Amino acid sequence: MSRTIPFHFVDVFAVEPLTGNSLAVVDCGAELALELMQNIAREFNQSETTFVLPATRADADWKLRSFTPKGVEVFGAGGHNTAQSIR
Repeated sequence: MSRTIPFHFVDVFAVEPLTGNSLAVVDCGAELALELMQNIAREFNQSETTFVLPATRADADWKLRSFTPKGVEVFGAGGHNTAQSIR
């Protein structure tokens, strides 16, 4: 069975295109198992792949989870998300 997973490549920490840190953002994180998130991050091979999930706190709009190409979850460093609900 074929499945479409929406994603975007974005250039963060940049003033102009192609001058920043490229990463992938996957829109439907809530629908994906942890192992699939890790496999997607490996396949994209970006510095990070971030998955957007529904918020888990009332004061947040969404929750983000990020993984390195090795499938290791990233927890907030250098201004990146903290794998917590954020506003």
